[in-house]
Amino acid sequence: MLVAVGHFSTMVTAVCPLECPNAGWTVGALEQAFSRHGSPKHIITDQEGFFISDVFGELLGQWTAKQRFGAVGKHGSIGVTKRVILTLKQ
Repeated sequence: MLVAVGHFSTMVTAVCPLECPNAGWTVGALEQAFSRHGSPKHIITDQEGFFISDVFGELLGQWTAKQRFGAVGKHGSIGVTKRVILTLKQ
């Protein structure tokens, strides 16, 4: 599942169940979110394989967004997103 959350507004901008976790599905879902809500200045992700792929890098280049990684093992680095995912699972 892909979840995109505005970090400052905490507004959920995209929730998309993905058929399989790959760069193509992820990029497609994010393109829809960016088209609706505009390009983010930064996008914070984990270091999953598709977030470090060339296809994902091209998407960020097209939308002039910079990527940041959530701190591994640090509490709260992507906490808002984790809470949204937990809520959806419940």
